[in-house]
Amino acid sequence: MNYTKAKYDYGKIKYSATVQRGITFKFTLEEWIKWWADQLGPDWQKKRGRGKGKYVMARFEDKGSYELGNVKCILHGDNISEGVRGEKHGACKFTDAEVLEIYHSKEKYKVIAAKYGVRWGSISRIKNKQSRQHLTKDLPWTKRKYGGPGDRPIKSGNME
Repeated sequence: MNYTKAKYDYGKIKYSATVQRGITFKFTLEEWIKWWADQLGPDWQKKRGRGKGKYVMARFEDKGSYELGNVKCILHGDNISEGVRGEKHGACKFTDAEVLEIYHSKEKYKVIAAKYGVRWGSISRIKNKQSRQHLTKDLPWTKRKYGGPGDRPIKSGNME
């Protein structure tokens, strides 16, 4: 095990949970390392992380703290699938009609987010065709009254 990498990954995960997402993280570094080793064996560092075939620490029903008894080891893709079905997740709250309304709206992201009770990032992902793509992929880019440079959202990948 690479202790330096483990310490770095632990800090990154703890920061993401507590600061960025507001979720209590009750594992100490040593408990976190032991939990992973118990779940995936001695080469756990090669098996955990985001991406296809990698494992993550997930909370049951995406509720409560990250702590022993409230976490499970599952594949990243399975965690994403569980989240997509969860009511708590931003873009999943929207009906298809609401997604289209959001996509075409010229209001500021924060205003739209407040209207629907989600974070502005959920709105941004719809506007940038990163979420609910089956509804927005064939739509023309809409001009935005507010936002970044230019009239089109920034999108990685091939744009026409």
